[in-house]
Amino acid sequence: MNQRRPDEEDPKMRDLLRQWKPQLPLPPRFHEEVWLRLERREKASRRGIDLRTLWIMWLGTWLPRPAFATAYLLLLLAFGGGLGWVHAREASSRVIGELSALYVQSADPYQSAP
Repeated sequence: MNQRRPDEEDPKMRDLLRQWKPQLPLPPRFHEEVWLRLERREKASRRGIDLRTLWIMWLGTWLPRPAFATAYLLLLLAFGGGLGWVHAREASSRVIGELSALYVQSADPYQSAP
């Protein structure tokens, strides 16, 4: 691949690029808007960043990377699966207790449930 830029090879092109200056006018109230943006950024930096904004910025930086996004998704799935397993285990033990109490009562109606 060619590492040199075209303006480095041609002296006429280099001179032309040095002399060229854009002649576009600035938009209306350009300087005022620049100063307003600078003031807003300065105020935001003085306020500090809350945890939610920091988390969103961190995710916005790392989530577009495929390896991190995959790891994050797997972590969330594992966490959700673990919580579901714990919840199902508690519900299952509760139902087993209720069913065993009903069985004891059906086998011996005078037996009191534990």
